[in-house]
Amino acid sequence: MKKGALFKTARVILVLGLSLVAAFLLLALRPEVERQVPEDTGRLVEVMPVEAGKTHMIIETFGTVEPSEALKLVAEVPGQIVRIADTFEEGLLFEKDTTLIRIDPRNYQLEVDRCSVQIRQADAEIKRLEQEVLNLKASLEIARSDTALAKADYTRQKDLVERKP
Repeated sequence: MKKGALFKTARVILVLGLSLVAAFLLLALRPEVERQVPEDTGRLVEVMPVEAGKTHMIIETFGTVEPSEALKLVAEVPGQIVRIADTFEEGLLFEKDTTLIRIDPRNYQLEVDRCSVQIRQADAEIKRLEQEVLNLKASLEIARSDTALAKADYTRQKDLVERKP
């Protein structure tokens, strides 16, 4: 072996030996593991029964109060409001399906009437078109019979021309 290769091999063996000695020392000198028992600290929360109820809170303060939830009433249809519920007041709660406002129904009744007239007109147009279809079918049958008569007359005329000497 060459001198350089021998030197490299000695260095590798020295590093491996030192690392093994360090590993044995770390294992031998490690502290003993002590087992710890967890302490019982008791309940972390206090439990008590509650009952649901409606309460009105009166808060005296300065500043701007904003609700956590706000309901913005927007009508899906245009129209004049003719009735507001007596229990409708800003900030109060109300039951589900409670009628809060009533919009003048006359505009919508007129629209229903107009749509009913359009439906009747469409039904009349459908009946007229069905009758027209029946008339066209009858005309087709007449045209077919006329065609058959014309064909028969043509063949008769052709036979007459062929019989003449």
